[in-house]
Amino acid sequence: MALTGTLRDVSIVSLLQFPNTGKRSGLITVNSEGRKASFYYDTGRLVHAVLGHVTGEEVLVEVVDWTDGEFTFDTGVEPPEVTIEKDLHRCIMWALKERDERKKLSEEQAPPQGQIPRSQKLEKLVSESESFVYASLIDAGGEVACSSSLPGETSETITELQKSVSAMLASYPGSIPRRLIVDDEKFSMICEAITDKRVMMAVAEPGTRMGILPIAAAKLVEALKKDS
Repeated sequence: MALTGTLRDVSIVSLLQFPNTGKRSGLITVNSEGRKASFYYDTGRLVHAVLGHVTGEEVLVEVVDWTDGEFTFDTGVEPPEVTIEKDLHRCIMWALKERDERKKLSEEQAPPQGQIPRSQKLEKLVSESESFVYASLIDAGGEVACSSSLPGETSETITELQKSVSAMLASYPGSIPRRLIVDDEKFSMICEAITDKRVMMAVAEPGTRMGILPIAAAKLVEALKKDS
């Protein structure tokens, strides 16, 4: 019979130590916010861990901050492979230290005040787009919430364009426009409303056919709305 519970009742670290204390063999499965982590034990030793495409000790770094979710412990499940050789206690201590170091590094690399934060989601969408080289999200007040990386050759032009769009939105009467398209010799640009308080600005290479822009922009907006 499987043992079940929630991370509200027991911490993730205590949960990982449970089979080790009793020298148990089996599988701990933890589901948290749509993510599933699996931990395999052999006579109390954690020998394998999986989280999506991540395996081994790195999984512990990913889960040590989990505080909400459900878990099960099933006995008699054998590990499909061995990806962890270290003692469990050493693995947990390493994961906690690595977590802290990564958080510190992330804080040190945070964008300076006034600099637009980069969005991995926009970065991915732009890289996959056949039309756009840049995209950003701009609030109704004209503040740029986030953006993809600026393309090198046209970064100055896009920066100035973004300032103009921000100024226009900040002074626009009534609710923000649902769509705005600009065709210039230096660029092609479309602004598409995501909500009544935010627009997506996307920039394409000059010469891009105007009929393509709304279709390509709609795909980006749909992808962004899925994550909002």
